[in-house]
Amino acid sequence: MLRDQSLEEISDGKLYKLSDMARVDSKGCLGCSEVCCKNMADTIVLTPIDVHRLSRDLPISPDQLLERACQIGQVDGLLLPHMKMSKSNNACIFLDAENRCLVHNQRPDVCRLFPLGRLWSDDGDFSYILQKNQCKKHDLVKIRVRDWIGDQGPEYDAYIKQWHRLLKIATKKNEDLIEAGQETKIKVLCKYILKKLYLTPYVGADGETLAEDMDFYTEFKKRIEEIEGRL
Repeated sequence: MLRDQSLEEISDGKLYKLSDMARVDSKGCLGCSEVCCKNMADTIVLTPIDVHRLSRDLPISPDQLLERACQIGQVDGLLLPHMKMSKSNNACIFLDAENRCLVHNQRPDVCRLFPLGRLWSDDGDFSYILQKNQCKKHDLVKIRVRDWIGDQGPEYDAYIKQWHRLLKIATKKNEDLIEAGQETKIKVLCKYILKKLYLTPYVGADGETLAEDMDFYTEFKKRIEEIEGRL
């Protein structure tokens, strides 16, 4: 999600690169999930590759995943899915009885970063930040940022930048539509983006779900260029 706050308000005031050390390692969490996996409301917003990976590995279709595990809300000018919380204990529905994540290998980007976040610059690049008062575990130890989040390569960074760019463009487009008194067009735009980037499966020529992330990035780039052209 886009947030208009100062570095000092939300972090320890430092900017981190993948090669830097940050005090985030909880030594496996040991079943603690009180902050990162419970009572998160609509904050675990999924990006398109999150939905693709989860639906691919479960395996279920994207629309089945969104129906079972997600809710749709208005975020940054778009209709975006976020992880659903259980009604019984307000925990992520992928949290098991021992407070362990059932989809840890394909956990969403927000979960992978926690308690880190991204701080975006005006030129569309980003640094990592350590968010204030997030993880409640004591005696966190330092670990290289790359090792904590898993270095997914420059292709993933390029994808995240494309996604962030679209959020900014769509937000500006919605503001222009409101100013022009064309609010009804916002719903059409949001539903189009949701269908194009989330609900339409990423498949190859054989109709099979794309197994390799590199193939996903290629297809995502085509789709986002089409959307930006229409915007």
